[in-house]
Parts: sequence; C-alpha cells; structure tokens
Amino acid sequence: MNKRIIAVSITVFFVVAMALTLVQCDQSNMARVTIHIQNDLYAQKSESIIDKFFNIFSTEALAWSEFHGDGYGILTLTISGNSISTIVTTIPPTQSSYSTELPANNEITFRLTFYNSTSQFDTFGGQETVTLNMGDNDIQITMIPITIINWAVSVQAPNGIGVGWDRLPVSGYNLYRSSSENGTYIKVNQSLIVNPGTGAPPSYNDEAAVIPFLEEGQTYFYRVSAFTPDGKEGLFSDAVSTTYIAP
Repeated sequence: MNKRIIAVSITVFFVVAMALTLVQCDQSNMARVTIHIQNDLYAQKSESIIDKFFNIFSTEALAWSEFHGDGYGILTLTISGNSISTIVTTIPPTQSSYSTELPANNEITFRLTFYNSTSQFDTFGGQETVTLNMGDNDIQITMIPITIINWAVSVQAPNGIGVGWDRLPVSGYNLYRSSSENGTYIKVNQSLIVNPGTGAPPSYNDEAAVIPFLEEGQTYFYRVSAFTPDGKEGLFSDAVSTTYIAP
C-alpha cells in the first residue's frame, strides 16, 4: 500500500484516538509535550565548514525540506499502561517542533521518521523513550540518516552472507540479522563498520563459522543502523532477506 495513503489513514486514526484518550483521562493528569526535532546537520549536507557554522544559527537550517528533500514526517507514539497502545500523526517538513497533550505517568516511545517522496523510503529517523510527568515535558529527537540495503547474497570468501548498503556521511554502521522480518535482530559485527577509504559503498560479510552460526537453507533478514560522530545510533533500515546457500 502506498505510504501516502497510509499516512492519511493513520492521521485520521490519530485524531479519533486522541479525542477518545482525552475524554477518558482525567484532565488534571495530563502532560503537555513539546517535541523538538533536531537535525544532524553535519551528516546531512556536504558544505564548507564556514557554511556549516552559519547554518547552526539559522532558523532556516531546521527546515526539513532543505536537508531531506520532498516528503513528510511520521510520528509514532507507543504508550505503555494506556488503553491505546499506538497513535500516529504526520508532521510537515517545515515544522521543527510538535506539541500535544498525553496522559501523564506513562512511559511513551516517540519514534519519528522522515518519508522521502522521491526515493519512497524513510531517509531519516530518531527515537526517544521517556516517562511523562504532569505539566510541561520537552523532548528532543535527533534525526539520523537511515541507509538503504542494496544486496544480500551468499558468498564464498569468507563463507557466509555478504550485505551491502548505501554510503552515508556518518561515523559507522551496525549490521543486524534475524530469522524473521519482524523478529528479534542480533548485531553481527564485533566493532563498528566504517566507510571504505576508497569512497565505495560499505559492505560486510556475515561469516557462517562465527556464532551464531548460519544454517544451510535458512532465510535471514538484515537491517543496518548508522552512528553519528557523537555516538548516537539511528533507526533500522528496511529489511532485506536472502537464503544462505553453503558453497
């Protein structure tokens, strides 16, 4: 289903769900929430050091359209301890903050992704989990680039599965594997995977002889996350699968 259609549908669901939530909850037990969307400027735009310096003090630098291209943000809130487990809304690319009211004393995961209309992929994302207090709550979400996996195939040298993805201007990556698309993913690499010095796209071999071992004929799913220079890990990429065939 087209993501734009999904976005419209979930926006309607968000409005209805929020209205029901506010009616059911004691108004005195509400938290006022402001989400501040922080762009990772250094990882999004190639420009001179002087330009980067001035962009830090520019309000226009917070406009998503300048760094992300055409698209829109999708904010997903997963609430623990409330009758409504997940609510979703869309945020325009020119908006650098978002405010709402939610039940206090709940642990909520705020997950924000930016869907690029041109590539039709989520290209940036960030996530924070907090317990809301009564009154004002300020939450900052740093948007980190999300890569796209291009291939995953069985390889012979070394024996295993090779995975390759788009290069990003970040500090490095983690590669994760699962035996089901929506299952639990385990990290494959022991140390951070860095961009090749040649400028080529990054890749990694998931070796069959390294624990946990790969099983002949088993289909595996892979996702990649990116790291910023200050050590923040981004959201998973979309999953790509392949079946391991031993040489």
